[in-house]
Amino acid sequence: MKDKLQEISAAFKEYEKNATGPSQGHVRCLIKAIDRTQQLLAQEAALRDYDQIHEAKTILYAAIEQMGTRGDRIFTVQRMLRELLSIVTTQYQSPGHDRQVALQILAELKTRTPTIG
Repeated sequence: MKDKLQEISAAFKEYEKNATGPSQGHVRCLIKAIDRTQQLLAQEAALRDYDQIHEAKTILYAAIEQMGTRGDRIFTVQRMLRELLSIVTTQYQSPGHDRQVALQILAELKTRTPTIG
């Protein structure tokens, strides 16, 4: 288990090096959660210390929430992309049909794109 946490932490640290800007806070939070959990599990005495367990749980909850929020945003964008695909697919049979809807979706996607990364 400890080796797996180290492997995951190393992979996210590498990702974090390449990720810049405030939109990457979720990655920093995730790395912190993994590191804190790894430290907790690596020390037998820490597993009997309520404060250390509480601290690890708190950062894990925060990471879970951030990933959930990020997932919701990605799901919304995915849904919008599917709508666009459907509109584009029907263009051959009904040229111009739902064109305005597609343009609105594209405009919204452009405004959301910086927050997805």
